[in-house]
Amino acid sequence: MKARSGKPLHYKGETDHLPDTRIYLNIKYLDKGRYELNIMNKNKLIKKIHFNKK
Repeated sequence: MKARSGKPLHYKGETDHLPDTRIYLNIKYLDKGRYELNIMNKNKLIKKIHFNKK
């Protein structure tokens, strides 16, 4: 993409470092429906969570 002056446009973004002790799940690109999230440790189920993407 070029600006009106003919020079190419360049965009740059930076994010802060995410903490090592947190896990983020971005559901923006998931299809609509019901999901089940299983949290496991050494093949043992720790937590099972259900959520709906509308």
